[in-house]
Amino acid sequence: MSDLEYPGSDWETSNPVELGFDPSKLRSVGEWQRKHAAGRPFRLLVVRNGRVAGEWCGGGLGPNDRQPLRSASKSSFSCALGIAVADGVIGSADDMVVDYYPESITTPKLWMYLPRGDPRTAATLFLKITA
Repeated sequence: MSDLEYPGSDWETSNPVELGFDPSKLRSVGEWQRKHAAGRPFRLLVVRNGRVAGEWCGGGLGPNDRQPLRSASKSSFSCALGIAVADGVIGSADDMVVDYYPESITTPKLWMYLPRGDPRTAATLFLKITA
């Protein structure tokens, strides 16, 4: 297991300097994002050592609103799956979700159509572990 401490539902915010960031450069990141979002919804969060150094929202999206990730979900889930495997939470990216959570299969034969190692089983496993 990793010695890292991951935030729960409430994330501590710290002074950017304490986390090793130059506040003016960090501000410029938020300004750049706001400018290039051109009114579209966005959320940008900079985290170091489990603490928030900076957060920006725009385009009608607030800090507590959910935002659909669409294609970005694949990258997020792949990264989280790698962390879960490295930390020993699951044995392998090839493990099937049903091996850990048999109750997650509500359609009896659904799992038969997903080959071992199918990324959809891994993403579902990660969601179930972190929920």
